[in-house]
Amino acid sequence: MNNSFRSLWNERTGTFVAVSENASSQGKKTSGGTTASGAGTRFGLQALAWSLACVFAAHAQSLPLGGVVAAGSASISATANQTTINQTSQNAIINWQSFNIGAGQSVQFVQPNVHSVALNRVLGANPSGIFGSLNANGNVFLVNPNGILFGQGAAVNVAGLVASTLNITDSNFLAGNYQFAGTGAGSVVNQGSINADGGYVALLGASVSNEGVISAQLGSVALAGGNAMTLDLAGDGLLNIAVNEGAVNALVQNGGLIQADGGQVLLTTQAAGSLLQNAVNNTGVIRAQTLVTGKSGSIKLMGGMTTGTVNVGGTLDASAPNGGDGGFIETSAAQVVLAENKNITTLARNGKTGMWLLDPVNWQIGNDGVVVGDETPASVVTSLALTDRTISATNNITVAEAVTWVSPQILTLDAGNDVLIKAAMTASGINSGMVFNAVNNVIVDNSSVAPALRELTASASGAKIVMNAATGNVTVTTAVTASALNAKIDMSAGGNVTVGVVTASAGGAVNLRANNDVIVNGMITADTNNNAVILRADNDGSGPGALAGTVKFGLGGGISTPLAVVRFNPDGYVNTVAEITAYGLKNTGAMDAKAWVFGKGVNKMYDGTRIATVSGLKPDVGGVQPAVALGAVTSALFDTKHVGAQKPITYATIFNNATFDLFAPVGFTAGTYLARADITARLLTITAVTDSRVYNGTTSSVGVPTVAGLQVGDAPTDTLTGPLTQAYQSKNVMGTNSSTLVATGPYAVNDGNGGANYVITVNTALGSITPLALVGNITAANKVYDTNNTATIVTRTLNPGVLGADDVSYSGGTATFSDKNVADGKTVTGVGLGLSGADAGNYTVNPTDTTTANITPIALVGNITAANKVYDANNTATIVTRTLNPGVLGAEDVTYSGGTATFDTPAAGVGKPVTGTGLGLTGADKGNYTVNPTAVTTAAITAPVVVVPPVIVVPPDVVAPPDVTPPVSTPPESTPPAFDIPVVNLPPDRVPPIVVTPPVSTPPYLIPPVIVPPEVVTPPLAEVPPVVAPPPVVPPVVVSVETPPSSYVAPLRKRKQDRN
Repeated sequence: MNNSFRSLWNERTGTFVAVSENASSQGKKTSGGTTASGAGTRFGLQALAWSLACVFAAHAQSLPLGGVVAAGSASISATANQTTINQTSQNAIINWQSFNIGAGQSVQFVQPNVHSVALNRVLGANPSGIFGSLNANGNVFLVNPNGILFGQGAAVNVAGLVASTLNITDSNFLAGNYQFAGTGAGSVVNQGSINADGGYVALLGASVSNEGVISAQLGSVALAGGNAMTLDLAGDGLLNIAVNEGAVNALVQNGGLIQADGGQVLLTTQAAGSLLQNAVNNTGVIRAQTLVTGKSGSIKLMGGMTTGTVNVGGTLDASAPNGGDGGFIETSAAQVVLAENKNITTLARNGKTGMWLLDPVNWQIGNDGVVVGDETPASVVTSLALTDRTISATNNITVAEAVTWVSPQILTLDAGNDVLIKAAMTASGINSGMVFNAVNNVIVDNSSVAPALRELTASASGAKIVMNAATGNVTVTTAVTASALNAKIDMSAGGNVTVGVVTASAGGAVNLRANNDVIVNGMITADTNNNAVILRADNDGSGPGALAGTVKFGLGGGISTPLAVVRFNPDGYVNTVAEITAYGLKNTGAMDAKAWVFGKGVNKMYDGTRIATVSGLKPDVGGVQPAVALGAVTSALFDTKHVGAQKPITYATIFNNATFDLFAPVGFTAGTYLARADITARLLTITAVTDSRVYNGTTSSVGVPTVAGLQVGDAPTDTLTGPLTQAYQSKNVMGTNSSTLVATGPYAVNDGNGGANYVITVNTALGSITPLALVGNITAANKVYDTNNTATIVTRTLNPGVLGADDVSYSGGTATFSDKNVADGKTVTGVGLGLSGADAGNYTVNPTDTTTANITPIALVGNITAANKVYDANNTATIVTRTLNPGVLGAEDVTYSGGTATFDTPAAGVGKPVTGTGLGLTGADKGNYTVNPTAVTTAAITAPVVVVPPVIVVPPDVVAPPDVTPPVSTPPESTPPAFDIPVVNLPPDRVPPIVVTPPVSTPPYLIPPVIVPPEVVTPPLAEVPPVVAPPPVVPPVVVSVETPPSSYVAPLRKRKQDRN
């Protein structure tokens, strides 16, 4: 097969399913009115998948949340798109509030080894949606009773996976007792890709569906439906599941692709009660092919044996296209329904074809006009072209229509009650055959109607007809024929064997054995020299008269054989209407035996020669009989040296010690005689040798396997053709002497017999693949001073890089500067670094690395305030406060200090600019900051206040009294200039303000008006002479003239004439 698949629309399930490229687009309905793949059972899982997809649409970019380690040792770290679980104990339990992986996101489990297990239990109320990547170098259990969906685009790469809606207790998990139980309504659906080569994938729940791809080469894939089940991990990647308690309408279906080459696939359900249905449905592709190493695969679809149904459609492939024997397929349930477009194969290109076991309660091939058959003859013939078949029914198996096949396969009917053959059956392929096994009876019924239509025929070399009735009878009333070399008819019964016409021609053989009687009602004919007829009726009794069966020849019964070996072997008596007497054999009557041969060839294993061994026979017809002793045997040779069954031996001898009154060999003289014996194949062992190397991304090995078992004359170059090499079974690192090495080819046996002289066994060896050491380097980001030494890793690179397309990244870790302080080229140390990705276990890397980066200072803004002052003829200013914005970090010791300040000019004014210079930082941590050395603010320079005495204005004719002196107030902070204040006589309403103006441009000296008391009579307004300011040697002042009190009366100056 070319292992190509394509997708077809399945009308019943409403989904696309993976099928063989040769499959038709739609299966036909069976005569029962239901499609064989559906059998009336409608799965609601596609609706579930749709509803789950809707639920998860809102969480398309989410990761697991609320993880708490409940047992074992593990740590959880997360970035925007990845969650990493570093598990350091062999087993760990983590309880999550939710466990989802969005598209483009990933969850990575880093575990101690491939056998480590992490149980992830979801406590929240929502199902889990996996749309991104889930990677682990160990085993991951995900338990969510609300349901689990691996959506389209999901990629799971693990050593082992259990996804379950059934819970497991902490104690059972930690003890390794993987017992799951629960009654939740959630289901498990896979639409993505799950890979666990060498490990296992188990999807558990009441309803389980695969619509994507599941792969576990050399491992196990199990889809199990029920409310309670137990998982048994065998340690070799194989998984056994027992469903302990069924579920209501338990459902398991596969519409996608499941691959477990060299491993096993199991789909199984059980219903909760005898009246409830359960079903296993396959419309996709399940493949468990034999590997080139010879490791075969198995596929089992198991429904309940009370009310269960297994719907067999799609492809079941346990073939061996590249060497080795075919695998095993089983489809068992109370009812097994076969789709017409099914494709089931266990063919082996170079080995033995495998077996398909079909195990219902009852099974009928073809229609008998009353009962509709479970399978058509055409379906039987088609399947026999691809696999040996065993139909094992709890009750009866019936063949109601004729079946003829030409392929070299064997059809076995195995009934718990009876096998009923009501139609002709012909096996005409080389080494083909039919085997009928029944606990009670095997009945081949003539019914006196068209007897030729019920004949059984084995018409090709090596073909056989075998019937076994364990406790009942074998009854054949129609003709049975073995008409080719080495063809045989073999019947045995715990009761009687009854036959009619039996023919063994062209080297065929007849062997009839019964615990009771052998009854021959027709002629047994062995019509060539090499035929053999054996009739045995006994229960292993010994001696004459022992209680045993009888060989009976009915009317018309007899044996006719020229020069053939005829052997009667009753331990009791012979009862016949022909002339056969007890304890003796006579050449009379219906038994027409022309010659007796008492030499027996001895079987041997292939040794590269024709040398044979012949011994004498001891006739066994009751009583103590003397053996026939052969004389010296000369030239006993097989016809060829090659392997074969019942090969002719030619030898020369004479007979000795024959007692002819008891035994009567006829016509024997010394001469050459013919015997037969088998040459069986010898074991040829190809054994891989141990090897050890560093991981290189391939399975290559430099070792050369050894060969043992070659015989004389078979040199290795004559026996094995093609290169004899070996390879690791997995490219991955497994630990010391934990990797399996297998011999590989292509090679073939060239022994002149098509390789049949040897049975090749390939032995594996243990080797080691050690991790490849990588050197990890980091770079760190520069940063602005922040009082701590934490650093940020910018890049993580590996040198040398990973091999090929391996999924490995240098990840994780934290970094710190050598200290917190500002400097260029500071040492940065990263710790806790490691590898992540699906192939991380194949490499080692340094967990620490150093690099350099800069810490730059924080730029602060310094501000000052300045004090106001009174004019002092200079521009010096006084700094009052110094502040920083932003402030220093934490409690660091940094102060804005120092510096001097100046006004822009010495002149008085408000809001005058003040510039501070020489400012800076002080304190232990000042080196981690920068600040402006210059700052600008504003302040005021105010003019000084000078108080001068009031100007006294009096009428010109009034003389002030000599004893009156006006009060004068002078501000204490200044010394008023000495002015000569003139006295001016003015009327009260004509007293203006007096302004004294210095002769320089300085602030004005303000002189308020002088109020003359109203009771003073003044002459008409007189001119006020100008006031001469003092010379400019005096600083500018503001002159304030005090106003005399209202009660003040200006003194009257005497008139001139009065003074005289």
